[in-house]
Amino acid sequence: MSPLLSTTGTPRPKLPLTLQDLPDDVLFIIFSYCNPSTLFSLCQVSRRLNEFCSQNYVWNEPYYFAYTCVHSSCNPLLSRSGPFLHKEYVRLSRKWQSRELSRKHQVVIKYDRQLPWLYLQDDDHPLIYLAQKYSINCYKLSYRKSNNCGDNNINNNIINNSINNNNSSNNNINSNNCCTIHAKAQATYYSNCYHDINRFVVRGGSVLAGYRDGSVAVFQIQLCNGPSSFSSSFQMKLHEKEVQAVEMIKGDDDDVILTGAFDGYVKVTRVRTNYYDTHHPYRLLRNHLPRYNLLIGDRVLSLACNSSNVLAVGTAGLTRLPPISLWDLNSAQETNTLGSREHRFGSGVMDMCFMAHDKLLLTCGYDTAVRLWDLRVATDQCVLEYEEPYDNALYCVQHDWHNVIFSGSSRSSMAHMWDVRWRSRQPVQTYSARDQSPVYSLAFNHKSLFLALDVRLAVILLDG
Repeated sequence: MSPLLSTTGTPRPKLPLTLQDLPDDVLFIIFSYCNPSTLFSLCQVSRRLNEFCSQNYVWNEPYYFAYTCVHSSCNPLLSRSGPFLHKEYVRLSRKWQSRELSRKHQVVIKYDRQLPWLYLQDDDHPLIYLAQKYSINCYKLSYRKSNNCGDNNINNNIINNSINNNNSSNNNINSNNCCTIHAKAQATYYSNCYHDINRFVVRGGSVLAGYRDGSVAVFQIQLCNGPSSFSSSFQMKLHEKEVQAVEMIKGDDDDVILTGAFDGYVKVTRVRTNYYDTHHPYRLLRNHLPRYNLLIGDRVLSLACNSSNVLAVGTAGLTRLPPISLWDLNSAQETNTLGSREHRFGSGVMDMCFMAHDKLLLTCGYDTAVRLWDLRVATDQCVLEYEEPYDNALYCVQHDWHNVIFSGSSRSSMAHMWDVRWRSRQPVQTYSARDQSPVYSLAFNHKSLFLALDVRLAVILLDG
């Protein structure tokens, strides 16, 4: 008997064609007309539609990312952080648009009162480098789901990194947002200098640190399964006064070290990397490659260098000179100055960084504003200016290489979030760790915002 006929010989009734019976190419055409709200609703219909709607090509419409704060194609940190679904980007974008991002802070690390500085290396398991007095400690962070989501109690097993007591333990903090941040000590880098570290940078596999006595030290990054200590590979006293700004340019055969101090000089030093000597991989080139000094004429507070060997120098603003100067490292000549119109006496530039293909420069400092400078414009006036709403000085600034800017305030542990696409010059979000400490340094990724305060490292979850 034909399968189209029933036992009585009458035609079988045709079953209605549902959405799940359609092939993937037809579903893709249909879903291309859906907005994000409809796609999120379709994910809850069935398992097949959930698997199909979780594919990245379904969420490739440009307007889906209109308010996203991080984008893998523009952020080199996220490009190394493993697969991250476009669906999650859109979910964060919708929270960004409706301002539903989390404001809960958690204390990850406690330490003695100091002026800390941190750096976030965002890989599959993020690494936090934190300068604590005369050493740099490295911690591995991991995010885990909490089992007791309904429990409002917070289990504070905090890593205590006192200089007098270096006993490190794991840190698990459970909160009612169903997320646990796990911090584990990995390595400690120290040198023969026992003065405090002002600034440090991580470039490639090296760490460059500047000390208060004018010394600099270079460390090779080495990570082990358990906590370990490593000494410096290269150390030298380059300045008579404290080093406040450092930068490193990695090369094939040699590296360039840039240091700025309170003596008014920026010193450019070339060191050659010897990868065959594991104990002393760096040696100073005294005869083959030159070492020259750049006379700035004021206290140097910050440095930034782009891929075109353009060096931006920020000063304390204690002279009549503009607080920002641009130098060509190839010719060791000053090419331009910025900030002569907005300059006020004593409004030093505390931090700066390049963004958007090395053509835009971000600065912040004692003038209580974040300023965006376009190096392609032949003027010394900034193109965008974001005033701190509480008239506080700004100690640090970071960006996501695209549109979002974070700045750390000098009071009440406040961090402001700015978006260059918004017409309003007010902060999009303001975060606080409920402390009177300044935010000396900050870093962020697509999940968390890290704030280095005077006695603790606080983290604020950004994914809600």
